Amino acid sequence: MNHDIEGAIFYLKMGSERLIKSLEHVPEEKLTWQPSPTAKSSLQVAAHVGYSNTFMAKIVDDTLPPKEVLEELFRKIDEDVKNASSRKDVIDLIRKTTLEAVKSLEELSDERLASIAKTPFGDMPMSSFIYVTGSHSVSHAAQIDYIQTVYGDIDMHF
Repeated sequence: MNHDIEGAIFYLKMGSERLIKSLEHVPEEKLTWQPSPTAKSSLQVAAHVGYSNTFMAKIVDDTLPPKEVLEELFRKIDEDVKNASSRKDVIDLIRKTTLEAVKSLEELSDERLASIAKTPFGDMPMSSFIYVTGSHSVSHAAQIDYIQTVYGDIDMHF
């Protein structure tokens, strides 16, 4: 397997586990707490990543649907994220979709790796995009860590 793909898979798995660990440290009574009425709760942030992993995998394997289908998909994902209600379900979703994203990376051909990834947020070399899913998980784990400080938990959780 290509060294860059191995690195992207490692980063993706590490990021997903970091996200799960952050979510596991949120007390049950704070899972759905929102810092403001329009902000996401820790559970919603984690659910967003779980749903997004599938979307990222579709970019890697070049099976992203057309824009009009994507817009409807994004609306459904937003609704599903708003309705997230169980830590276990969200963690299961993250683990499941992380495996989907890993599979897309494992099956990535050298030709596709050398191509341009077409994404709704701009085109970029696939060799760079393969790290986005892991980075996405790590970024949102940090967001959950920050939300914890807003409600008064200033302990480091490892």
